Amino acid sequence: MTTPIHTSSIALMEPPPDVSTLRELEAAVIIGDNDRVLCFLAQAQPMDAFVRKRHARQLLRIALSVNNKELAQALVRFLDPRDLLCRYRGGGTALERACTDLRLDTARLILERLLELSEEINPDCLLDYQILPRAAALKCDSIVARIVARIPDLSALPTTHTPVFLPQLPISLEPITDPLRINHSKLQFAYQGLVAATAAGYTDLAQSLLAKLPVECLRSTAVYETYDNDRYATEETPALHAAAKTGNTAVAEAIIQRCGSECYHHFTTLSGTALHCAAQSGSIEICKLLLNVAPSGAGLPINSGDSTPLHIALVQPDCKLELIELLSDSATPSGLKERTVGGYTPLGWCMLRGFKIDKRCECAKIFIRKMDPDALTAPFFLDQSYLARAIEVDALEIGQALRHYMHPADFNQEAEKLRAQSLSEEWQSLLLEIPRVKSAAEAE
Repeated sequence: MTTPIHTSSIALMEPPPDVSTLRELEAAVIIGDNDRVLCFLAQAQPMDAFVRKRHARQLLRIALSVNNKELAQALVRFLDPRDLLCRYRGGGTALERACTDLRLDTARLILERLLELSEEINPDCLLDYQILPRAAALKCDSIVARIVARIPDLSALPTTHTPVFLPQLPISLEPITDPLRINHSKLQFAYQGLVAATAAGYTDLAQSLLAKLPVECLRSTAVYETYDNDRYATEETPALHAAAKTGNTAVAEAIIQRCGSECYHHFTTLSGTALHCAAQSGSIEICKLLLNVAPSGAGLPINSGDSTPLHIALVQPDCKLELIELLSDSATPSGLKERTVGGYTPLGWCMLRGFKIDKRCECAKIFIRKMDPDALTAPFFLDQSYLARAIEVDALEIGQALRHYMHPADFNQEAEKLRAQSLSEEWQSLLLEIPRVKSAAEAE
């Protein structure tokens, strides 16, 4: 039976290395003299084995830093998987440095080596080294599937009121014996995998993990990472927010079904609510699912930047009119006239200079149609009216919509102030036209 690996057995406790030899080898790594390094590693004297390993760990750090891929992968194969768990004095493990430096092929190889030890590593080590999230972000399908398949059903585990909301517990120097601590680690590891699998698009695996977790865990957050050819990013987020950001409708629907209305107002400082994330990704289906479970009269939530999901949807490059219509239907009458981002209402926001010209009139007409006529007489910003702003950005269609939906007396009063300006013939004609009084049915 294999003895579990604890941090006490993988800590860097050796004496200082032979500096002259190590410095020469580091220089060889930097200039690409791989043969010299590999020759050093091939030395067969048993008494030098410990020194070779110690040097190899340091040389791997240099090889990752200078992107010496061939040597880095040779060092990963040379080292025992336990050595790959060591933390460097400057911080981080070999896996973490490979990921953050975007040495992704080497990171995949390190994951393969670490998986050789996964039966021996206690759950805290699996959590600390982010093995499952990094495998998901690196699209290591076979590794992800093998790890997820070994996670047991945890849905019946006894939990406290805060099963995984506590900060991640530090790595233990002793074997874990406390049952609550063991449960905590198992739940954290599985939930961490759920968030990472969701963000990476592993829908089937995410749903499999979701079924293994108690509902109390789904309000927690976990870290996931993303990599591409020139960018590394990491974020801590709940699983529902990750699904909404990536447009993963199947996972979002499964979480919403389990959590119900309480997930509507679940808020994080960076992302706001899941509805903000869905508006950002343009996922109409996820927005509908969230709005269907919203408490009656809840209106649209506001994030830490004073933005509603409606404001978020408006600023996306592929602003979708169907989504704008859906969110504006869900906003309360007062919500459409609330000034959030920079002091602008949603109507004011889409009339800003530089807003997408092809969507400006369509979005504005949606808001004008739904707003209280009294709100249309309020200033666009400071003392400038919506009608004056429409003239400034030369949006004749918005002016026509304002003429149709504003109270006739209010429109005439504002038009009288603006007629003295040097305007085009179309604008002069619009401002001189007397709006007809609406019937009772139209007013309703």
